Formats: sequence, C-alpha cells, structure tokens
Amino acid sequence: PGGKLSAFRDEQGSTVEHGMHGWWHQYFNFFDLMKRAWIPEETFLEPIPSTVVFSDGERRRQVEIKRRLPTPLFMLKHMAAMGRIKFWDAVSAIRPFLRMFSFDHEKDFDRFDKLSIYAYLAQCGATRNFHDFAMSPFARSFAFSSTEELSAGSVMSAINFYFIGHQEDVEVRWCRGNPQELVIDPIVRFIEARGGKVRTGTTAAAIEAGRGGVKGVRLGSGGNEVRVPLTQVPASGTLVWDTSSGEKILIRRTGDSFSALSATCTHQGCPVAPSAAGDSYDCPCHGGRFSLDGAVLRGPPERPLESLPVRKEGEELIVGAPGELLTGDFYVLAAEVEAAKRILRNSPGLLRHETFRRILNLESTEVMVARLWLDKKVPEDLYSGVFADLGFLDNYFILSNFQDEFLPYRAEGSVVEVQMYVVKDYIHLSPAELLKLILSELGQRIPELAGAAVRKWHLLKHADLFNHFNAGSHEHRPPTKSPFANFYFAGDWLRLHRNWWMMEKAVVSGRLAANEILKTRGEPPVQVFEPRPDEFFTRVVKWVYRAARAVKLSFYDLLGYRPLPPAGPLEGPPPHA
Repeated sequence: PGGKLSAFRDEQGSTVEHGMHGWWHQYFNFFDLMKRAWIPEETFLEPIPSTVVFSDGERRRQVEIKRRLPTPLFMLKHMAAMGRIKFWDAVSAIRPFLRMFSFDHEKDFDRFDKLSIYAYLAQCGATRNFHDFAMSPFARSFAFSSTEELSAGSVMSAINFYFIGHQEDVEVRWCRGNPQELVIDPIVRFIEARGGKVRTGTTAAAIEAGRGGVKGVRLGSGGNEVRVPLTQVPASGTLVWDTSSGEKILIRRTGDSFSALSATCTHQGCPVAPSAAGDSYDCPCHGGRFSLDGAVLRGPPERPLESLPVRKEGEELIVGAPGELLTGDFYVLAAEVEAAKRILRNSPGLLRHETFRRILNLESTEVMVARLWLDKKVPEDLYSGVFADLGFLDNYFILSNFQDEFLPYRAEGSVVEVQMYVVKDYIHLSPAELLKLILSELGQRIPELAGAAVRKWHLLKHADLFNHFNAGSHEHRPPTKSPFANFYFAGDWLRLHRNWWMMEKAVVSGRLAANEILKTRGEPPVQVFEPRPDEFFTRVVKWVYRAARAVKLSFYDLLGYRPLPPAGPLEGPPPHA
C-alpha cells in the first residue's frame, strides 16, 4: 500500500523512500483524508525555506514574504530573488506569463496539450535564460521530464495550482519521518478497523468482463497460461520470457525438468533480472536480490518470488495457470499507469472499448533517486531545493538538517537525497558509474561535500513508475467513470475537470470514484474539496487579459489576419543537451 509514496527500511533500519514527497498547502483532500484516519498534524514539519543552487555553487534562498502581496507580485519577488533573470528575460516572459496566469483548466487544457512547453516558450519569444532559470526547474520538478516533451497544458495547469492562486500556495510541508509508517500504515489500519480487507502479496493480473459490467479480477502472475517453445529454453542459465501483457517470467531447465518464477519483485513490483554472474536475480529498483529458486537473499523484499506451475505439452512448455477470481460489486483500478496497462493487456473483454485501448497509448517516465550517507557536513540552514541550469541532478534534500530520524547524524556528516528526472541516457549505467556522476556534480554544486566519502547509499531506478505528462497525451486519459457501470479509475494520471495535481489528484480521483459508487446505493457523497477561487486581484487580471485577448482576436478575424509564431528554437542548444 502507498504506491509512489511508500517507503522501506534497509538492513540497518534507515528509511529509504521512492523519493521525498511534499504536502503542499492546497492538498485539502489529502489532509482531510489523514484527519479522518486520525493522523496527527504533527506528522508534518512546518514549511522550511527552499534554496536554488546553481552549477557554479551560488545559492539563492527563497525569500520570506512576511507581508501579504497580491498575485502575481509575490511571484515576481520570488523570481527577482533568483538573480539570474535579467531585464530582457523578464520582458520576453510577459506574454507567456500572462497566458499562464489566465489559463483555464477546463477551457484551455486540450488546446495547449498538443504543444510542448519548450515549443510554446519558443513561439512566445522567451529567452533561454527565462527557460533555464524559471521554467525548466519547475517543469522538471513537477513532471520529471524535459520541457521538450512536457505538455504545455499540463505545465500551465500545474503552475496555476501550485503558484498563481494564492501567496501561501508555494508553501510545502515534508513528512517528519517514514511516510509508510506515519501516513500509509495508519490509513490501512483505519480501513481494517471498519471491516475492510487490505490484501498484499498477490498480483492483480487481469479483469474479466461480462455482459454490461466487470465480473471479477483474476489474481496471480500473468493470470493465464503462457506457451513457450521448448527450443527457446537453454540447457543452462535463465530464459527471461516476455508475456503478451508486458510481464516477464524466469524459466530454467535442469536435465529434463523445468521450473518457472514470476520476474515481479515481491517488494514493490519491479521486474527482476538475472545478475551479471548468473547466480541470482536482482531488482534494479530497490536493490533486492533472490536466489535462482526464488528465495530472498537480500532485502527489502521479504517474500520469495512467486513460483509458477509448469508442464510440457508436445514441443511447448505451458507456464502458469489462471489464478483465483476475486469478485465484488464494484471495482476501482487504482494502479500506476504501466501497471494498469499490463492488467488491461490481459483483459480482452475491456479492450473492445476505446476508452481502455486509449490508455495503452499513455507513457511513463524514468526517474532515479539516490540517498547517501556522507562523512562531510553542510551548513545547518541548507534544507532542500532545486539544482538550476540543467545538470544531471535536479532536486536535493539535506535530510540530516530537518528530518527527525537523521538529525543525530548531523554531528558526524550528512544524509542527502538527490533526485534525477531526465535520465534516459543514464539509467542503464551501473551503480558505480552513477555514483561517480552524482558525487562529481554534488561536490560542484555544494562545495562542502566535495571529496566526501560515502558511508552507505541506496540507488533507486524507477523505469516505469511515474506518469509522463507528455504533449498530446491528455486525449488518451480516461475520466473516473469507465464504460462499465461497476468499474472506475483512480490515480494521478486521469483526466479530471479541475486542476488538481499529483498526490492530491490521486486522492480526489479516489473520492470521485467512491461518490459514483455511493450514488448507486442512494448514499450521500464524501465531500470533495475544490481548489480555492483565485484571489480578487488575480481574478481581475485574468478577466482583463482574457477580455483584451478576445478583442484582439476579433480584430484579427475582421482583417483576416493570422499571426505566425516565431520560427526556430530558443537560443542555444536544446535543454536535454
């Protein structure tokens, strides 16, 4: 339970997360969920200052605005404090800034989704400086991808949600400790205390549809039999077989007998692979290791790999068998997008409908996270922030300066987490190669850590965990309701009518699905907290800009004039370089 928010403890008892997650001021539905589950407010730290760090080591701390300013004046003050935005950069940003400021999620999203945010800035004539120091750090931190790929509609909608509406929207709170133990486990106990059952240690493999609705969820790896030609199975070593659903199975031959294991790690569902030496199966995501018969050799997984039934039939090997059919009145698919796609590929009854087929067009994006225990200290007032101007590293967290568990370590060194978002060209590298890259840039940007010795570290490779908000993807996203009356979706990758984002969007979509089910039973709905209306000054600016733009477009129509956008990219090499 917990998905991308889950965490585990290593062999020494230290917390390792999928990546630090922040709770923003406007996560009203998530905070309400935790209030219902009796999770105390003290679970979260008070907001701490964020610091932008440049490649030359210069630091610019987020300014503390004690006096309330109307939007967008407080945003301009934040941008000016960065120091790298010059006068002409600000002038070039007026047009895209006003368009983002007046963005309407319901009316404008589809139109701007076809265009990348990089292409949009180029059309508006924005400077490369504005892109590198203002837009790219936010876009990459928000959606874990390059501005060349990210949908302009997604970035504009997120900017409205996280920054534009209210001055306090920029405030973020971090969990005091392990989010699995402090947030997710209490929610599980809350469910179980009310008669719910949370079943772990199994896989939802397929969804079986009947006439007019879903009739059950097939459990177990693959959900169906897989036929493998005997000639494909080597006399020694492991055959890694890709099933039609995208899952993998591990097949071995010992003389005339065969064995098969699911390649799905029992910790968090990542696909394991044979080690370089061929004597174990390793998980690239969290460092788990299994023996060739599936037993756990190294955590964090606690359970062995699932053993699959195998039989010979002529010249084929039949692996697997239909698992248990779990039945209910209503079903909600609340998985990450790649897991949802794997389930749907095994569910032909669903793929007859376009809504489900479109989901297969959605993508995920690669992310890497490293947590390092170092022997050097950093200033105690450096907490977290962004590495600006397009390096390998994107975000950093000096955990030993603010998180309870790691505060004692501050006396002898530092515990640092770094997150990397544009990693297509790096994720295949070995841990040793990646550690060298990480330490080199970390020492350049935070000189106090130059030459630091690594006492221990964890590298997490998330190849298909995070949804990709790439340009043109919005049309493929389903709403909460599916074509089946008893089947619904939940998750941060859906299409919703308002601009909720990330963890808040996941919680909202779950509440919307629950309300659809409650409605069929004649029960009152759970409250869904809408994003707050913009401040008065913001609404005035938006109205004036939209009115002026409507007048301008009407004038253009009268003259039959269609302005052409500027040709060519922003000056300098593309962002991914």
